[in-house]
Amino acid sequence: MAKEKTRGGWLTFWLWAMVISNGLTTLMYLLFPSLFQKVYPAASSGVFMLLGGLSLVGIISALALLQWKKWGFYANCGIAIAAFFINSYLGIPILFNIAGLVTGPLILYLSMRSRWNLFE
Repeated sequence: MAKEKTRGGWLTFWLWAMVISNGLTTLMYLLFPSLFQKVYPAASSGVFMLLGGLSLVGIISALALLQWKKWGFYANCGIAIAAFFINSYLGIPILFNIAGLVTGPLILYLSMRSRWNLFE
């Protein structure tokens, strides 16, 4: 008999939080790039469109994880790496940038760890 897949409350909450937060972030970057341009005047609006695109991929990766697709985790790690380089370009302080690179994928991994073998 096949083992029933159960995600658990925390992982389910975390994945839906990723969907919602990335959705809001996508809307902000794509609809209001001028707000970010005021904070980072040297950056082109294309940078913020790219960040909006990464946020959209973040939605897709979280939805993939909700469907038990392991590639969603790897996509999430790729997003964190890309964001690290973009944030470096924008001049985000290195400690904040490193924290952003590590914490998102780490929290996701720790949340998935006990169920890793259930993902395809």
